[in-house]
Amino acid sequence: RGTAKTSNGSVVQRSARNTPDHGAVKKTSAVRSGHEQGAIAPMPECLYEGNGTMCTCPMGYTGKSEVLNFEGFDCHMPILLEQIVWSLFLAVSLTVYVKHIIALKRTLPSYERAKSRRAQRGRAVRLYTYPPLQIVLIGLFVGMPSGFVSAAFKLFSEQNNIGVDWPVTIAFTIFGSTGFITSSIHEVRTFVVVARGAGLKGKKLAKAIRFTKVGAYLGVGVYSVASAAAFSYGCARRDRFGIEDPTSSPMRFVLVFRNFAVISYLVANFATQRATLKYVQDLLTSVSSQSNSQQGARAAAAISHMEQAAKIKRKVATLAFILYTTCSLPWLWPFQTVPMGLLAAHSLVGKAHPVNSYMNKPGKGKVQSSVLTAARSSGGGDTSSAYVSNA
Repeated sequence: RGTAKTSNGSVVQRSARNTPDHGAVKKTSAVRSGHEQGAIAPMPECLYEGNGTMCTCPMGYTGKSEVLNFEGFDCHMPILLEQIVWSLFLAVSLTVYVKHIIALKRTLPSYERAKSRRAQRGRAVRLYTYPPLQIVLIGLFVGMPSGFVSAAFKLFSEQNNIGVDWPVTIAFTIFGSTGFITSSIHEVRTFVVVARGAGLKGKKLAKAIRFTKVGAYLGVGVYSVASAAAFSYGCARRDRFGIEDPTSSPMRFVLVFRNFAVISYLVANFATQRATLKYVQDLLTSVSSQSNSQQGARAAAAISHMEQAAKIKRKVATLAFILYTTCSLPWLWPFQTVPMGLLAAHSLVGKAHPVNSYMNKPGKGKVQSSVLTAARSSGGGDTSSAYVSNA
């Protein structure tokens, strides 16, 4: 297979597997057959040339797609729309990266206090085991850089199809997985701090922590494995693009599987949060009824925080359900870049991203986490033992 560039800069691939007399006719009839079945409705008709050449798109349109690639068969996607989606993601990513730098400055003094207090008791605190710094450092050196690489490929490279081209696929998978991992670390450690602050301890605390951990980390594993498997299968089949009709390719099943795997994970994540909330409500209510008013106030703060987290997860799950269900319909298969880019950007904004809980000074700013509230309201303004617990 060779390539040639058209006047508008798009790449035309020529398949050596098709004969000069019949290759173009065979591809044209295959695509028209797909259109007649209602699978794909082309936006502008792509132009087929002789000698087994794939179709070329008019200026401003492309057939490139995520997971299920329509390059050479259709011209569905306005290039401007794709650039807007991923430019938005890049702009949000840059903003959140700055927040990570601010958060690092805020959490380092807290780490030093925790280290000093633990040293007085003959126990050590490692930089990489302190959860607030885990969240910030993972985002600063892994999560956000992989997001930048993904956006750069999408905006500036011709090898820019997620689930088709290996480099952008690897970068985007790392970005998504690290985002869910840091969220899980945040939720588990938040629960540890507020539960202890409210007086929960012993076997009840250990059981509650295990319950929270299983829900958080199991979901991350399912999402990561499903996405990695789907994307890897697509990249491994890259040579088939331009040869087999996308509307009859097995990748169409992979696309739908991956979409509903993401939806299932986010819905399950919300359901687990609700179940955890109910479980913790029962525990903290029983504990606070036997504790002082300060512990009762912390219990109420814990429940309020978890209710807020459940609302955020419900919004994310709802948005994912709408976007991915819609784009799983056959005539919208080529538009997977829209839900991917929009959900990636949405995962970084507002309270949806845990770094927002660590970027303000004590008592400053509206974005505050109950983790920090609980830490600052305990004796000495620090609950390092809760943060670095091995539970």
